[in-house]
Amino acid sequence: MFFRLFFAALFMFSAYAVAQDASSIESFTGKVLGDKLRVRACPAVDDTPVVRELSRGEHLLVQGEIDDFYAIKPEAGAKAYVFRTYVLDGVVEGDNVNVRLAPSLEAPIIAQLNRGDVVTGQISEASHRWFEINMPEQVAFYVAKEYIDYAGDASYLQTFQERQDALALSIEKASLKGNAELEKPFDLINFKEIESDFSMLAEVCNSFPDYQESVDTAFDAIRESYIQKKVAFLEDVNVQSSVAILDSKSEMDSGIEAYQEHMQDIEKRLAKLNIIDEITEMELDVTLIADSSPTDKMLLWEPAERELFKSWESDTGKSIEDFYISQKMDSNSLHGILESYDNMVYNKPGDYVLRANGHIVGYVYSTVVDLQGMVGKEVSLVCSDRSNNSFAFPAYFALSVE
Repeated sequence: MFFRLFFAALFMFSAYAVAQDASSIESFTGKVLGDKLRVRACPAVDDTPVVRELSRGEHLLVQGEIDDFYAIKPEAGAKAYVFRTYVLDGVVEGDNVNVRLAPSLEAPIIAQLNRGDVVTGQISEASHRWFEINMPEQVAFYVAKEYIDYAGDASYLQTFQERQDALALSIEKASLKGNAELEKPFDLINFKEIESDFSMLAEVCNSFPDYQESVDTAFDAIRESYIQKKVAFLEDVNVQSSVAILDSKSEMDSGIEAYQEHMQDIEKRLAKLNIIDEITEMELDVTLIADSSPTDKMLLWEPAERELFKSWESDTGKSIEDFYISQKMDSNSLHGILESYDNMVYNKPGDYVLRANGHIVGYVYSTVVDLQGMVGKEVSLVCSDRSNNSFAFPAYFALSVE
């Protein structure tokens, strides 16, 4: 037993030492080519602990290489563990303190900390003898080179993750919109529009295969509800028609004719549903996020706008349409040249700036107007005030373009 533990510990320390010898290369974003690609704690195959498995199409940051393996950065939010005895008030008390992959003495050693190192974390829920910390910067995991393809430079990973987040928001939005449509009377439901929304999402999922199941599950649930409403509607129509026919045999012919006319009227109303929807949108002062093709930039601002609406709703109890109508009543009209604001800064107050006479009027963003096609043009925007997050100029939300 002693020798088995001794050699296991020797293996883990050796693997840790080898990990530090990975030669550095210019970091890049890699794309996984196979299914169930194993991420290992050491750059070896035999008896090497497997950290997790990756799916085809996932992206990761490659930071180095050793033999037939790439060294990759651990996934965001990954945790590591140190024995609680060696941590006091967030500071390591001891030298060569082992950092392990799990709260167990048998878990692989993935790094070491020394006296005075600061760690952020909490007591592990799995075992109170261990302290759960953020993954140390020096930790790297390993994947086989042959299953990784170059997808872009290091900065592309953030762009890819932002596109993933935008897709997740689009799926949520399509589900909410579809379920809201099913609340209408059956003969007013525009199921073709629901199908169109999910068909576009399915096309986007060609680049994000992990999200295809979410799209299919959401659409299947909506389609099942639609079929149930259709069956109930047709049964109700049949019952009503049958009662009318049985009331008077002498009026049977007229009853059948009335039933046929009724069904034809339903078909006409369903055929005109798209026209009705278009008229409804034309009557609104503000076009809401119900558009079928918002851009990625527009989607990224939806959470912030949703929070503003919730705060307003708690005081008024009204709908989001009423919220934007009230915003337009207190709006400002701004004029100038629209320019992109693509600086990668934290908490920026907009995607664009409006410039007049060579001076910046303010930052601008929108979830209801696609401003990208207006870049470089002189525009007149109807805007509401927004927080500028302590930046140098005011910030605005574009409600419409005059």
